[in-house]
Amino acid sequence: MGEFISSIAELMTWIALKLGDFNPFPCFICCSAFKSEREEPLSERLNLRVTKTMKEELSTKDDPPEFCRRAIQEALEKDKEK
Repeated sequence: MGEFISSIAELMTWIALKLGDFNPFPCFICCSAFKSEREEPLSERLNLRVTKTMKEELSTKDDPPEFCRRAIQEALEKDKEK
């Protein structure tokens, strides 16, 4: 790396230039660039606390966010059936 990086913006720019992508703030930084092929867009965010064990188990899944979305959707549908 050689150069001294003094900010996140400089680091992102350095990475982008080294990778040949001239966008210094790729889509994982900018939430508005998030795209989905879903019938209903994923426009809302949800934060929740879980146990350490739950977090460790979730991290072993191929796509933890999608796993959580499916689990929540299944629970909501089951709740509606009551």
